[in-house]
Amino acid sequence: MGSAYAGHPAVQDARKLGQSIYAAAKKLRASVGMPGEPTQWGGRLPEGLAPKLMPHHSTDIYAGMVKNAKAYENATQNNYQTFRMISESVPEKFHHPGVEAAHIADDVVKYVETMIPYAIAAALELE
Repeated sequence: MGSAYAGHPAVQDARKLGQSIYAAAKKLRASVGMPGEPTQWGGRLPEGLAPKLMPHHSTDIYAGMVKNAKAYENATQNNYQTFRMISESVPEKFHHPGVEAAHIADDVVKYVETMIPYAIAAALELE
């Protein structure tokens, strides 16, 4: 935790930030659940433990982090998870202009059409 903030102008020591976030996350009450059953959510990290990573973010990337616990016979394993929800009520937060299509399938078709005669000839020579 914290590596996302390496080089961030508001964070002097990303490693130290990660250690403080991890220390806070370890203290959370764990979320538990079994397959097919609803999750019983534990605690969540509050926002503000780290600066916003990017100016357009609503909160820091650790806000709302939950601790998940899985109990085994001799040990309990914890993992930590954050997630974001997309809402239609604030569309400008999640608007992406899209990516221009590369049309690579057209190039693949042309390549295959030129290579088929060679592939067939090579296959016939093996027989």
